[in-house]
Amino acid sequence: MYKSVWGRWALSASFIVITAGFFACGDGEEEGGQASGGQQMSRGGQSGAGGRQAGGRPGGGGGGMGTMMGGSGGAGASIPVEAKPVGRGDIAVSLQTYTTIEAERHVDVIARAQGLVIGIFVEEGDRVEEGQPLTQLDQDELKLQVQEREVNMLSMKANYERAADLVAKELLSTQEFEQTKFQYETAKTQLETAKLNLEFT
Repeated sequence: MYKSVWGRWALSASFIVITAGFFACGDGEEEGGQASGGQQMSRGGQSGAGGRQAGGRPGGGGGGMGTMMGGSGGAGASIPVEAKPVGRGDIAVSLQTYTTIEAERHVDVIARAQGLVIGIFVEEGDRVEEGQPLTQLDQDELKLQVQEREVNMLSMKANYERAADLVAKELLSTQEFEQTKFQYETAKTQLETAKLNLEFT
């Protein structure tokens, strides 16, 4: 009879030890996926479980809980921020890029007189008014042209007057008189053109 009772007590004690080990392993697996603080708690819990198995005192578990709380407190460090009241203000934004600028209207500038350019009064991109001089041409050559054409015109004028006198006396044909008149008119036109070119310089 004593043997039977002792066997039952031994079987009950073995069942209690196995059950305590099962719950201790379950707690360790649930806490294994947490941060380092949770891992420290798992170690502390196992140490406490070992203490309960070895000496039967629940004091070991308290150390594990303290480690978990200490580890959790380190992860909540505060970040300094600066707060300002809401209001309107200026925001400066700069953008660097490349582009092509085209004028709305293009105007071709053509000189009315030909000659050597000796002066430029404007630069590219300047605003100009109608009639404003842009360049200056060399006037020496144009002045010579005016003198030459003036001499030629006076010569043609003398021929014309002489031809008119001869045709009046019927000493010159009408065809020759018209030719002399045409030469005189052409000489006058060339002189006026030379004078205009001199003004446009």
